[in-house]
Amino acid sequence: MAQLAQDLIYGPAKEIICRPLQGSSYEIYTEVSLSESLSNQPKEFESSMTNRKSFWLETIQKLVHIFNLWYNYNMSLLKNVHHVRFATKSLWQTCKTLIKGFGFTLHCLFKCGSEINLVLKSNQSVIMLSEIKTLSSVHHPFKYHSEISNWCTKRDGPCDIALEVVDVYEVCERVSRFSGFENILLEPTTYADYDGKIVLGVIKSCVGDLLHTIVDSSQYKGLFLPGYTSGQSANDDLKEALNNNESNPNSFVKYTDHIAIAGDIGDSDTFMNWYKTVFGMKRIFINIQEDESQGFIVKFKNTGMMLKAVCHRDPTSNSDYCNACKFVFVEPTKDSEPSQVTRFLQANSGPGLQHMGLAIDNIIDVAATCHQNGIKFITAPDVYYEALSQRINLKEFSLDLEKLKTTGILVDKELNNEGYQIGSLLQIFTEPLFQKDGFFMELIERRNQSTGFGENNINALWEALEISQTL
Repeated sequence: MAQLAQDLIYGPAKEIICRPLQGSSYEIYTEVSLSESLSNQPKEFESSMTNRKSFWLETIQKLVHIFNLWYNYNMSLLKNVHHVRFATKSLWQTCKTLIKGFGFTLHCLFKCGSEINLVLKSNQSVIMLSEIKTLSSVHHPFKYHSEISNWCTKRDGPCDIALEVVDVYEVCERVSRFSGFENILLEPTTYADYDGKIVLGVIKSCVGDLLHTIVDSSQYKGLFLPGYTSGQSANDDLKEALNNNESNPNSFVKYTDHIAIAGDIGDSDTFMNWYKTVFGMKRIFINIQEDESQGFIVKFKNTGMMLKAVCHRDPTSNSDYCNACKFVFVEPTKDSEPSQVTRFLQANSGPGLQHMGLAIDNIIDVAATCHQNGIKFITAPDVYYEALSQRINLKEFSLDLEKLKTTGILVDKELNNEGYQIGSLLQIFTEPLFQKDGFFMELIERRNQSTGFGENNINALWEALEISQTL
């Protein structure tokens, strides 16, 4: 590029440098000496060459600006899911369900007055629980607590997907340009304690009442966020409550595999464009047969749904992709009669977070443990297991058909473009955790670094749920 600039302006360029600026931009600057080439030239020629130099330097700056725009909108700002926040009327009961039923551990808490936020953790998967109350910033030393809490007082369930990002300021700038400044509930703010500092903001997503807390905790070494402490610092009453919700020593959830968001007809493309523009996420496909325009279609009798997905990492990155932030968007098909998606939209009063996929190993034993501890799962119809042994060689996966049927595990194989099997996927879905037709959990085990979402399992689940409505 240096040689190109020299050729353009007919002067020996000392240096042309592309260096990173703060944030996600680059600048190109030049040091060009024309003294050697102009020293023996007439003044008219010198003036002409100086003008030519200015023209080409201006052109280069414009190209740099275009490059920065392209770079910013094509670079993912996401690192991972920091935590998912749930609003609940029964703080301790929900805490008990997640600890006993799903193997989470009580990690830390935030307490101010009568208000408590509990943080549960299982390896890389983190959930925050907040009791549904109208909070005031007067009650909190950290403004962002009240900003989110006042927004999420409608119903039990997930209200905020907190995302770890590279640059909080850049995310807020994109939201302001794309959605309007009014969608920034909390501008980037720095919070600090003895363990370091974080930069944090809160934005409205494009999905109903769902929020995104955006966090850069790269300079923080504490338990969770500033202001959060371990249970050891709690008062006696709180310690007693914590003791009644003892942590599970067997934390089997590895990370949050994906998050499914349900919307109305036509919402998926809107959601996808928003997450692409704001966070730099990329389109990924449910399976190799998925149509880029129509998405992945699931149908049973007169009901149907369409799925599309995005991720901030490339599926070809193997292990890095598995625990990447993946959003799956679900909507009813245009010709569908009322279905599980429309029922969720009605129960949720609009679009929202439909379910979370929790990555685990040894799903048969884990599902049995969850069931023993009170978690109820959706069971697939018998015809699914009758066809399963014909569709998949279960011995190849060291799987027993009767155990799968007893626990309700769904199994799918993943094929490459040549039709060869490259992995397998085992899944099971809970019944709604808070209200009928509302939010539910999924347990998912990926084998041989499977990257799909189990299209046959999705079909089986859809059929099972639709059949259950007729019973």
